Amino acid sequence: VRVEQDETGATAHFRSADADTALPPVRARVVVGCDGIHSVIRKQLHPTEGEPRYSGINMWRGVTRGRPFLSGASMVRAGWLERGKLVAYPIRQFADGTGDQLLNWVAEIKTPRHQQRDWNRRGHLEDFIGAFEDWHLDSLDVSAMMRASETVLEYPMVDQDPLDRWSFGRVTLLGDAAHPMVPRGSNGAGQAILDVRAL
Repeated sequence: VRVEQDETGATAHFRSADADTALPPVRARVVVGCDGIHSVIRKQLHPTEGEPRYSGINMWRGVTRGRPFLSGASMVRAGWLERGKLVAYPIRQFADGTGDQLLNWVAEIKTPRHQQRDWNRRGHLEDFIGAFEDWHLDSLDVSAMMRASETVLEYPMVDQDPLDRWSFGRVTLLGDAAHPMVPRGSNGAGQAILDVRAL
């Protein structure tokens, strides 16, 4: 929830996930705030900065158990943001002899409205499925794959302007807390890896 520092170290303060209980503080030589797009450490270091900026693109994600498509190791990127864009790829082969895979998919559509980014917000098929209703790519029935997901999550694609600095004494930022970017081609993950090397 906040960090304090002096010449010899820094102290991070926490509360329980339900926000009702203060947890014991933790003292260290440094504190690295890698607490994401809604970083409380970033807000403490840059208190006048505004909220993340919406790009105009909303995305929905899901995973589905299904049959392999194309080579069984292929990634598909198809469509365009105004009418619906799809990214889909396998992330796991099931070892039960069925030949099924766990398929990851992302639907992206230019959307004027959005809600604050939240990694746990449930999405609703009716908000985007119409754009993909007739999509059939080789052996991949796109709308059937999307409908078969147990859970759909929704995220607005957001970023923020660069900061003049991430480090203040013994406190620094890393990853999306330091430089959030729209999630294209694993931008955030790639940049966080570079951050760790520099750190």
